Amino acid sequence: MKNKIFTISLICFSILSYAQQLNWTGNVGDNDFFNEQNWVNTATDQTPSSGTIDAGVNIDFDLQIQNYTETIVANGSIDLGSGSLSLTSTNLFAESVSGGNIELNNEGYLDLSSEPFSKQCNY
Repeated sequence: MKNKIFTISLICFSILSYAQQLNWTGNVGDNDFFNEQNWVNTATDQTPSSGTIDAGVNIDFDLQIQNYTETIVANGSIDLGSGSLSLTSTNLFAESVSGGNIELNNEGYLDLSSEPFSKQCNY
């Protein structure tokens, strides 16, 4: 009986500790890192719920951004908590990043600045 309880507990713990991954889609078109509608949860194929990706709040997901041609903007602090951020062939502008792990792959760029990003063009 103890072995069954241990086995069931181990399975439940393994499922709960499985890191979920969020992939950048950019579907909204606003290039806002903190807009959940720009992400998809790979486990559910749904956008994450509101409050999942907020400035200054632990983001305990593995975030992946690949092959996005426009600059993604994070006007606020990205706190990865126990999560991670992987950038491949993309540009991310952020005020700051803390916690977690960052992986910069081929042509992945992370621009950190305390100045908010602005897309103003003067002609």
